[in-house]
Amino acid sequence: MTSLEKLYEMLAPLRLYALGRGSLIDAELAAYGAGFAIVEDALRRAESAAHISFADGGALDLHEAAVGLPNRAGVCDQVRRELILRRLGGPFPATRAGTEEALGSCGLIDPQIEERDGALLVSVAGIAPGMTADQAWELALRVLPAHLPVFALGQSWDEWDGAAKTWDERDALQRSWTELALVRPTQALDH
Repeated sequence: MTSLEKLYEMLAPLRLYALGRGSLIDAELAAYGAGFAIVEDALRRAESAAHISFADGGALDLHEAAVGLPNRAGVCDQVRRELILRRLGGPFPATRAGTEEALGSCGLIDPQIEERDGALLVSVAGIAPGMTADQAWELALRVLPAHLPVFALGQSWDEWDGAAKTWDERDALQRSWTELALVRPTQALDH
């Protein structure tokens, strides 16, 4: 029931007004109803924005900012919701699996960590839609153990050289050095 219908319902029993006959009171009530409709729509949007599962557009922008993600407005709402909810799943346990889950919540797809010589080496299969490798890596550095040096190592120098790409071909990929270093070879240099 609209606000206008509610107004008519409340006023009809009073029998003070000739309602529904195109009178000035009908015009005034219609104006009130239009104003109330705007407020009700804003309240509906605010209510749905409060729940990530129902949020869309600008509301998702706010949720992304609240969990430290960059604005990913061009990405499907469901994909945006999934990463927001994943970030809210923390804090993650201080285990290998927990650390990999924390990295996943930063937009790193299928993260794998390896500990070698007291340092963590991180590689990923890809980056979440709407994010750059630099953005995801910056978030990742905030969740990784502070007491260990961390390096992006998606591929070794031998793998890098084995890709048989010239520097000009690598530059033509228009990918950041972070992405080239972080993303495993099957994704980093193929396209």
